[in-house]
Amino acid sequence: MKKVLFILVPVFLEIFQVSAENKVIFTLHDKPNSSYLLSIAEPLDGRYNNKIETFKQTITDSSNVEFTFRKEYPAIIAVEVTGRRFNIIMSPNTTVYTDIYPQISTNDWIVFHGDNAVGQKLYNDNRLGEWLQTPQKIFKENEKKYHVIGIQIKNYVNSVIHTIDSLKYLEKISDSFAEVIKKECSLGIYENLMMYYNYHFYAKRDELSISDSIAIRSSQDEIFSSLPPFASDILAYTEGSIYLGSYADVAYHYIDISTEKRYIPVFNNDGRIGLFPDNLQKPALGGEIVGQYFYNLNGFDRTKAIAYFREKYPDSEYLPVIDKIVKRYKQLQADSSKEKTQVNIKAITKKDIILENETNTSSYDGAVHIDTSGIVAHINTLNELHNTFFKGKKIFIDIWAPWCKPCIEEFVYKAQLDSLLKLHNIIPVLLSLGPKMLEKHWIQLVYDNKLAGYNFVVNDSLRNDIFRRAIVNHSNPFTTMSTPTSILIPHYIYMDEHGDIIEKDAPRPSEIEKLVDLFKEK
Repeated sequence: MKKVLFILVPVFLEIFQVSAENKVIFTLHDKPNSSYLLSIAEPLDGRYNNKIETFKQTITDSSNVEFTFRKEYPAIIAVEVTGRRFNIIMSPNTTVYTDIYPQISTNDWIVFHGDNAVGQKLYNDNRLGEWLQTPQKIFKENEKKYHVIGIQIKNYVNSVIHTIDSLKYLEKISDSFAEVIKKECSLGIYENLMMYYNYHFYAKRDELSISDSIAIRSSQDEIFSSLPPFASDILAYTEGSIYLGSYADVAYHYIDISTEKRYIPVFNNDGRIGLFPDNLQKPALGGEIVGQYFYNLNGFDRTKAIAYFREKYPDSEYLPVIDKIVKRYKQLQADSSKEKTQVNIKAITKKDIILENETNTSSYDGAVHIDTSGIVAHINTLNELHNTFFKGKKIFIDIWAPWCKPCIEEFVYKAQLDSLLKLHNIIPVLLSLGPKMLEKHWIQLVYDNKLAGYNFVVNDSLRNDIFRRAIVNHSNPFTTMSTPTSILIPHYIYMDEHGDIIEKDAPRPSEIEKLVDLFKEK
């Protein structure tokens, strides 16, 4: 008998309000005459947006940049400066002062003053740290104890909420700010749990007992009841779209798309968005179209999807953004076609790499090497990979997958990473987790993103060795769980000339300053 999920009494309030101004004043503290580009991504159609900038301005040392937010609440803006990112929770009729110290490598590089400053720091310090790491620790310590995991995660969420409420009672943060940050952290923590549950319920279903299945579904029902996925403000939060997707994975997993009239065929798998409430469909579909271009995916026919979206939502804030993206994409395609013969792509052969190791003392030739012959299929460990192909060389390993959006997002920083690696004579090695059916897509992504270095698809034995030797509780906020070994990606490993792991949880390319420090020290 199929289980039906009912949304019961909502615990978290929807707090959309009439637009009111919220000012953020940025001040740069750096070397004299230094300057950086400050960019901000505001919500589009009420959906959190960390991909498309809506405001940008150059900020110079000791100068101020004032930004005024005039959209609906709740809202969270994504800010990028000096290649580093942070978020700010917007609250009506408040002013946030944000001091930026680019030379500081810790979280203290951003200092908040003014309204809700304590809450802004709590949020930015923990959303990428403890709020993500603690659930992973609970999963690890209670493996396959699904009922216990659900209880402990709920208790942890309640403890975080208690901390936030304490700040509210002490008048360190406003009531409206407290409601937003409570829902934001709860969504992030519970989304980790949903991903864990769904992975085991679907990928590991044969290993589940009846009591395990009941425990998982009961816990999910309780969470969806207390934190409704169809709340009108759900997409305003950073993990809102993923949480909504997790709900769809549960509620619509067995849906017959051939008979469901609300399903939108032009969006393929994302057509289930047609089953969402009308007010959520516009931001959900708009975000999916942008995502297809941003991550260079081919989940559906973009042209047809845009035509459908334009006709149904002519007033969407996404449309002008999409039009700009399409124009830029076509230009890039034209440029890529002209430069195709200039991109140095080589097939990997064992002989070539061994000869290079014997004769070349530099890092690598800057070319995009692709293992299209599958020669790494017989490599079963990281040490074997290093000794066979990169003996005597330091390597920086990027573990990713063609379906992993956060992994692809990091490729934006590949050029600056390559420059740093070349400086330290380190070879870039990119290991894809597959699967085999995505090989053509993998090759296309390697080409489109010009992934200089050595590109391989790993087999199960090598995957297991990576998991055993190098994968830890990863602090990346954009993690994706892969089967069958639960490797959280993207993940980065730094190995020395002897094949020893120097850093098994290396910083991401987007954390270039941390990588600079790592390579200087080791």
